Amino acid sequence: MKQFTKRFVSMMLVAVMLCCISVSSSAAKHNASSCKLTPIIEVGGIGDALYSDYGTENEKRYAVTSPDMDALMSKLLEILTKVAWGFIDTSSAVDGLKLLAETLFGAYAMDDKGKSILPISAKPNEDPDTRDHTKGDKYRFTYDWRLDFSTNAVRLNTFINQVLRSTGHSKVSIMAHSEGGSIVTAYLAKYGSAKLENVVLLTVASGGVSMVDKLLTKQVNFDANTALAFLTNLVAGMMRGEWTSIPVQGLIYGVHYSGILPLLCWILNGLVAAAGEELFDEVLIPLFCKWPVLWCFISTEEAYVQAKKILLDPVKNKEFIKTVDKVHYNVTMRSKELFAMARDNGVKISVIAAYGLPQMPVVTDSMTSSDALIDTSLESLGGTVADVGKTVGAQRKDLKHNHISPNKQVDASTCLFPESTWFIRDHMHFKWPPDSFLDYLLTSKKQPTITSNTSYPQFLTYDADGNLIADS
Repeated sequence: MKQFTKRFVSMMLVAVMLCCISVSSSAAKHNASSCKLTPIIEVGGIGDALYSDYGTENEKRYAVTSPDMDALMSKLLEILTKVAWGFIDTSSAVDGLKLLAETLFGAYAMDDKGKSILPISAKPNEDPDTRDHTKGDKYRFTYDWRLDFSTNAVRLNTFINQVLRSTGHSKVSIMAHSEGGSIVTAYLAKYGSAKLENVVLLTVASGGVSMVDKLLTKQVNFDANTALAFLTNLVAGMMRGEWTSIPVQGLIYGVHYSGILPLLCWILNGLVAAAGEELFDEVLIPLFCKWPVLWCFISTEEAYVQAKKILLDPVKNKEFIKTVDKVHYNVTMRSKELFAMARDNGVKISVIAAYGLPQMPVVTDSMTSSDALIDTSLESLGGTVADVGKTVGAQRKDLKHNHISPNKQVDASTCLFPESTWFIRDHMHFKWPPDSFLDYLLTSKKQPTITSNTSYPQFLTYDADGNLIADS
């Protein structure tokens, strides 16, 4: 009887297990998507709003793009007075700039360990919970842009799994911009590329930003001629095709040649010379240099080591240094290697870089070709790029295609993916190309190349209506 009971119980357990397996199998088949459109996740750059008490009646929103103007206006007179007194006492000017920075950015301050002082963070990424995504739909990934790339890569992995579970797909495509490219790089370093189908890198900072190198090593400089080039090129890009761009550029030239712009740069350089250390100690270090993300943007080993020596205390900032070291050496310095590995594993990777604009004229050598912020050479994962107004030499003769830009400022043959890297002349960092171009790259079933679609050759620019056309 005991033997029969044991056999009966065993048979029942096996039956239950088989039923569970059957139900699981049916559920898996039910959850699998018949949709042929791979879900697209958009990973943007710095600027997403942060929140305290999100989703409650006490919710408060903090956005760099829309600062508290009431607070600013209430302190504007005091700020201007302090800055004006700076002609007599440089410390007063520093106090004025400190008050301005605290008013605009004080909410984002972090401590010596790289933790937010105020209890603010990104809003939760909501579960998409839909199978009805259509062409052009994108799931927006939100994150605290002050944190290091690896921390946000963990959050991105969770969101990717949410999208896959909700849509029934096994892979996603990613549209990454600016810091978003760095987070994707960190994701590849930690999780690999098995869940990725297409990746489009739009003016990304995956390899760093040389302007950050210079700022964190105190290479601050205001040059009038560079400022003139920056402002006139910026207007040309922003107001392309508009007749008003000509008088605006004329006004900028007038301000320059009347001596006002050179005088302003002279005053700013004088302030940096007289109170540069105080500016760093009182303004830049407390408010900005404790953001882990800033350190993750340093593009060279030399600048990274030098910046740590200048700005960080090895004891007080021990935990902070450990965090940013990990990202610098395992992510930023390995960006090309990680993307190459993903490409070898079958991920279709397309790169969009911008060129022709100087960097912001606040550091030395800011005539580096860029999108007004990030270096073209870094965005393009290794392109050879001349400074604004200069040209590169001839490319190697054994290459299949001509990779020299029409104005001879870019040699794309040295890019990591020379056949899948596009350059847009005078494209500004925070501007996005037309959706038609991005969607073509994001939904392609084969690796897009510079010759696979005649509408999108390697070198592009905008016409008067904002449409992408072949550069000439």
